[in-house]
Amino acid sequence: MRLQEGVGQRTSRVVARRWDTVLSVAIGRVTVRLIDPLLGAEMYEDVTRHDKTSPVLLTTPDVASFPKFASIQDQVMTVSLGPGDVAYIPAYWYVSHAVYDTVACVPLARLG
Repeated sequence: MRLQEGVGQRTSRVVARRWDTVLSVAIGRVTVRLIDPLLGAEMYEDVTRHDKTSPVLLTTPDVASFPKFASIQDQVMTVSLGPGDVAYIPAYWYVSHAVYDTVACVPLARLG
């Protein structure tokens, strides 16, 4: 396990990992957005990569460029995590993290 740090406003790319993850926030706030893996076609997934990725930005989706995403936009699950909060991220779910200030996160477990 390694500490992941970030400073300032940034958003991670959308990825679907092949393992379950438990994420804990030590300092700051993180917004986690999740999409059901059954909606991969609407996420324009890149299945050629080891971990599936999506070009859709969940914070500001461009529905003109990705029109299929518009039909599932209301299914994005969003949770805000602060110090001491823990989130379980199931395998194969599309996930993106948004950081708005100084943050330190610890992936507590990679299951599977």
